[in-house]
Amino acid sequence: MAPAGNAARTRLVIRETCSPTDMSSDTTAPERAFDEASTLAFGDCELDRRRRELRRSGQVVALEPKVFELLVFLASRPEEALSKDALQAAVWPGLVVSDSVFSQAIMKARRAVGDDGQQQSVIATVHGYGYRFVAPVRTAAPSPDAATEALSRHRSGAPASGHAGSRRMPRPAAAHALLALLALAAIWLFTRGTGAGPTAIIAVLPSAQAVEEGQEGTLRLVTRALDLPGSVNLVPAENVKRLLDANGVQPDDDARILEVLHQTMGVDYLLRTDIRRRGDHWSTHAVLIDRDLHRTELDPGPGSMVAMVTGLGRELGRTLGRTWPEVLPPSVLSVDEFANQAMARGLQALLGGDSAAAAALFQSALSQDPGLLWARYELAQAYLGMGQAERARPLLEEVRDLGVNGDPRLGAHALTSLGIMAWRAGDLQEADTLFQQAAAVYQRIGHDHGMASVLGNLGILAENRGDFDRAEELYGQALVRFRRAHDLVGESAVYTNTAVLAKQRGRTTDAWRDQMRAVGLQRRLGIGSMLVLSLTQQAELELELGMVTQAAQTLAEARQRAEAQEDTAGLAGVQLAEARRALDDLDATRAAQWAAAARDRYRELGHGPYEARAGQLQALALLELGQADAALALLQDLPADGGREQLRMQRGLLLALGEATSAAAAQEQAARLADVLAGLSDPVSAAYTGDAIARLLRQAGDDAGAIGHWREAIRALAPTDEPHRRAWMQTRLAAALIDQRDYDGAEALLAQVEKWNADFVPARLQRLRLARALGDEVMAGRLARELAELPGAVDGPLSRELAVSGVNEETDAAVPGTEAIRDRDGNHPAAPAA
Repeated sequence: MAPAGNAARTRLVIRETCSPTDMSSDTTAPERAFDEASTLAFGDCELDRRRRELRRSGQVVALEPKVFELLVFLASRPEEALSKDALQAAVWPGLVVSDSVFSQAIMKARRAVGDDGQQQSVIATVHGYGYRFVAPVRTAAPSPDAATEALSRHRSGAPASGHAGSRRMPRPAAAHALLALLALAAIWLFTRGTGAGPTAIIAVLPSAQAVEEGQEGTLRLVTRALDLPGSVNLVPAENVKRLLDANGVQPDDDARILEVLHQTMGVDYLLRTDIRRRGDHWSTHAVLIDRDLHRTELDPGPGSMVAMVTGLGRELGRTLGRTWPEVLPPSVLSVDEFANQAMARGLQALLGGDSAAAAALFQSALSQDPGLLWARYELAQAYLGMGQAERARPLLEEVRDLGVNGDPRLGAHALTSLGIMAWRAGDLQEADTLFQQAAAVYQRIGHDHGMASVLGNLGILAENRGDFDRAEELYGQALVRFRRAHDLVGESAVYTNTAVLAKQRGRTTDAWRDQMRAVGLQRRLGIGSMLVLSLTQQAELELELGMVTQAAQTLAEARQRAEAQEDTAGLAGVQLAEARRALDDLDATRAAQWAAAARDRYRELGHGPYEARAGQLQALALLELGQADAALALLQDLPADGGREQLRMQRGLLLALGEATSAAAAQEQAARLADVLAGLSDPVSAAYTGDAIARLLRQAGDDAGAIGHWREAIRALAPTDEPHRRAWMQTRLAAALIDQRDYDGAEALLAQVEKWNADFVPARLQRLRLARALGDEVMAGRLARELAELPGAVDGPLSRELAVSGVNEETDAAVPGTEAIRDRDGNHPAAPAA
């Protein structure tokens, strides 16, 4: 998708699925009959394992993959009591699944078949043990209507801001779900039809010799030219290989290849090809393999590239019962052989990540045949890959104008790319308009997947405007379309976006679950760049939920993958997460360094909103280091926020904190923010603003006012799931209560924080202060020694607080090795914000 919001992301567990027929080897003969049946029927329901569908009264019911597998496993073992452990091991092999995730899957399975927890007419609870499938089950042939109904199975869609087939992703902005659908389009653009009528999905694989001879670009061109709208969709070889590598499938294991591809992309056929050029003629030998492993030889004979592709199309059409056009679209292939060769070599260069060489080759193709619209489009993508947006824009505008009527799918792709460019330039209204235009074209031609991608982009725009209800609606529509198309890549992208939305609405646990869904799917599909983004966002959410060890492991994996892929944007996202973690450790020096490094990377990539986000975090660290002037200069110099309401709000709060250079100035800024707070209805925004007011009042010496605002801010967060933000506010409030000698109140607050995360450094520091105030020298000494070992104890707020916290206000005794230091207004320095 395109550059997007400003929050982190979420979770649930999904990995490589296990075929239900392989889940148990200890079965009786009747059970094997159910295991081997492709369709299981009960009541008005049919479970079609071949098509991975549940139908009720002939209508397809949308199901998540794991819920479908759970139903199949239960229905294939009727009347057998199955333990929770057995079900989890079968459906989530090798994973630890929480009770809530498992219960949700059972609930969704029941609801899908018209059952519920009270009736239990299909799935009965075996108390204290597990579940039993109690509805009578029979084997059945697939419904003729269901077997022929029109399903849109597009496998990718609207193009992104980099080449559609490139192995090396264009450097996307890596802090939000922008990448989710943008990278989806960039990696998984299939040659696809309109979605009208039964569609055969064919995965293309080259011969080993073709790969060795560098014919992948030629195969990519042929794959695109063979697309038959509404009838045949071909999955490009590079995408197939990536998925098979991710699943550890051997390239010669046709049965396993078709099993994995059918489960993940709804693939019906495998096409193995060997394309050769001899002089002025091309020849190909291909084998079409169906899911029953029947093999059909396809040999169209030698000829020009156009003749070869037309002949191969006729052979496919004859085998599949389709009518192939005798004349290929002039936008894809040329009658000029030199132009076709240049085009194929350009695609090969893009697959190898060489945008400059690709651009030269596409220019050469266009010099021979200016009518090759796809060459014009690919040239624009090569320019974008080189960071030359101004050269790409006029080309995309030409493709848009010529393609909307001549090749509408390509015209809509160009509109989508232009929308992404407008988005990155900060013109959100123009981006919205272009996406709406693309949606109208996709709707007109019935391009379900392209429509889903655009809906996702429009959802992110709505989210950035603060219209969360509209964003949730658009994401839901996109998810339905991706699921209908059996597109797990698109589904994972939407989960990443819904995770961001959930986080912004104060539902951190929901966000974590959705982000884990995305991570599970992306691991299974082998989507490297998307996975870096998702892992980083998962780590940030784990930090917010107090899963510190798990977050460190997740972040380490994200960094390793980003470095291995030379993913600049991915590394920037990791550095931003490291900066937040350093602030949690009260290590403002390292936080400033990490944030500055991320800001530099985003500036290099030209991603203004993400540069602004990193700059704000750097400014916060500078404020904690007492460098208010540097922080204010940085905030004033940051690029535009791209219309993101949350970024704008955070910048205003940071400016208020930075401009509070005296008690009087702090009081003035607090009064100004109080006026802002009066107009806020969103509880998260109200809590953030209340927290800033309390910090300002504390700096102004008004501890009573600060305590009141912190209590209100914590109450505002009560209906939300924001444990990290709440912990910071509770810790700051505990510090103020310790100064007011309300030790019981401080103890209660710190105990709540420690339930969330016993190692939260700011809370441990206030625990030290409380121990000193209560005269517990043993605990105080132990905590002081432990905290002094942390990196942040060298300088910055932790070193200052350690010194300040060494003072017992009643006895004036100090923890050994510390001395009393207070800020310019005589107050304890506030703990840094997250």
